[in-house]
Amino acid sequence: MSDFEFSVSVWKLVIWRFGIMMIVALLVAAVTMALFFYLRRHRSPAPWRPAPIGGVEAAVVLFSIALIGAMVGDLSGSSQESIAGQLVPAILTLLGVVAVYLFGKKHDETGLVSLAVLAFIVTLTICYSHALARKNDKDAFTFCRDKYSDAAVLADPRIIERLNEIFGPYCKAAIGRHTQ
Repeated sequence: MSDFEFSVSVWKLVIWRFGIMMIVALLVAAVTMALFFYLRRHRSPAPWRPAPIGGVEAAVVLFSIALIGAMVGDLSGSSQESIAGQLVPAILTLLGVVAVYLFGKKHDETGLVSLAVLAFIVTLTICYSHALARKNDKDAFTFCRDKYSDAAVLADPRIIERLNEIFGPYCKAAIGRHTQ
């Protein structure tokens, strides 16, 4: 594989992963925006309330929080390291800052904070699950490739037969997904 082909394949992977994150973030932001406008329409008006937050501002807040959730989910799901110790404080700090900002700016928009947290959690969960499935698929392929390409295994037909009994369907599925 030439350097050009390698760089093209890397860029395709990056664009594909970022595209999935963007689509998930857009869908979650659209659903939470619909909830935001539904809740705004069906609440009782009060004369002392300040002017409500604008739809564009709410969309920007919800989409940016959803996109951050998608990126954090994808990076933590595909990571080989345990990052829960650093991830949880960072998430709570981010959500706390957004909540303080929105409460301080518009006391009336507490629902937006709840929807922003919902958008963050939903996109984080979806992208984490997707990235973890990708990682597990790659790990299964690597495990099977290493087992079936070992010289000691290939030299003894009994070992190959036993390996096929134990890991045959698992490895056939894992290798089949990577050779398509």
